[in-house]
Amino acid sequence: MTSVLSHELDLAGLARMGLLLAVIWWMYGGYAWLTNAVPPRKTSTRGLLVLAMVAYVVLAISVPSAFEANRWAFAAAYLVIVLVHSGVFLTTAHPSNRQGTPRVLPWNLTVPLLTRPGTFDLRPSPKRNRHSVERHGLVLTRPGTFDLRPSPKRNRHSVERHGLVLIIAFGESVVAIGIGEAGLEVTPGLIVAAALPMVTLAGLWWGYFAGDSEKRAEATLTTAEPFRRTRLSLIGYGHCYLPLFGGIIVLAAGVKTAVAHPEDALSAPAALAVGGGMALYLVGDVLLRLGSNWTRCVAAVLAAASTVVGATESAVAQLAVLAAVVVLLVAAEHLARQPGGVPSSR
Repeated sequence: MTSVLSHELDLAGLARMGLLLAVIWWMYGGYAWLTNAVPPRKTSTRGLLVLAMVAYVVLAISVPSAFEANRWAFAAAYLVIVLVHSGVFLTTAHPSNRQGTPRVLPWNLTVPLLTRPGTFDLRPSPKRNRHSVERHGLVLTRPGTFDLRPSPKRNRHSVERHGLVLIIAFGESVVAIGIGEAGLEVTPGLIVAAALPMVTLAGLWWGYFAGDSEKRAEATLTTAEPFRRTRLSLIGYGHCYLPLFGGIIVLAAGVKTAVAHPEDALSAPAALAVGGGMALYLVGDVLLRLGSNWTRCVAAVLAAASTVVGATESAVAQLAVLAAVVVLLVAAEHLARQPGGVPSSR
């Protein structure tokens, strides 16, 4: 997705990236729910999940041309993913999950059907696709449609799976930035331009996993009544994760452009991608925590404002601003967690 956006750094490219992210993340979340309801202990279940993994690989390699030559491969892989998901879900002993599967299956099939040439060629139609995603959510949040198990162990696995895939996204963004630097002459400016995004990404990772937020999330899911637990998981790990991932992708696409000419001023779209990507990530992080974290809100505003620096000064200057904002954010929150605001000796 970063490659798609970096080659088309405009509103059309952003819309296409957003569409891909929405439909792929929707089914990733579906599999996290699936393994919460149906632990893969049986050989047949594991075999079907391996089949889905193969389909996900085909989906991934189809992404760069999912709007053009590879639309059929993308649609076919997505169809397999949906059918395996529904088939395994029907083996659960939980009645609400079994009954809910036929309700959500028609909407999950919407994506592969709409990719058929002549019907819908995966060109961005924000209103149409937003309607489809919203219908998924409305079906899923009807009382009794799907239930997450009130098991501390299973809820811990659900929280961990979403955290782990975020770590993977950070790692893949580093790979994307590295690919953007391939073949360039290694100069002091390039080294600085490569190091600063690493500081930024490490700080964003640190901010997400610092403290005991994962334990609180597990406790909330475990103690909530079924409908509220379902809704919290859908909104928190479904909707709120979209700006988190979208922010990482947009930031990586902007940085990939920035490191190629670190001492030059960036174009307006590239500078906006660098600053706006980090701002979007921080907004998603605040929404996920269901609270008004003023330090992260301020950091999001500063990140967005750094667009001016990148467009008028240089790419490396904007990257330095973002790294400084993240370092200050992590330091401020670390101090705030200490008794009396003073760091402990540990």
